[in-house]
Amino acid sequence: MHRTAGCRLEIFPGAKLDDGLMDIMTVAPRGRFGWLAVAGKLFARGKGKDPSLEYFQCSRAEVQLHEPLEVQLDGDPLGKATHMVFEVKPDSLRLRMPHGKKDPAILSNPLP
Repeated sequence: MHRTAGCRLEIFPGAKLDDGLMDIMTVAPRGRFGWLAVAGKLFARGKGKDPSLEYFQCSRAEVQLHEPLEVQLDGDPLGKATHMVFEVKPDSLRLRMPHGKKDPAILSNPLP
């Protein structure tokens, strides 16, 4: 789950670090006020029918485009691409967290 500093806006509502799923968000603003629709859907926590912002959860995703588009992964630009495959490899990433109470909004099975 990503949150902006101060306002606690959840970019991926319900996302868990340890559920073995990717949380994917597609952003496709259209028209003159397209980014306003995206912002509105973010504040509505993804609810609504506007396709300018959509959420998906999966263990594997494949994207095929007709023409190259700019791609970002976790906010980092990767260049242009027409074909991408993303896959979760369970238990392949070790996370280090400070001792203490774990946030149940982030972990599926928080330890006391």
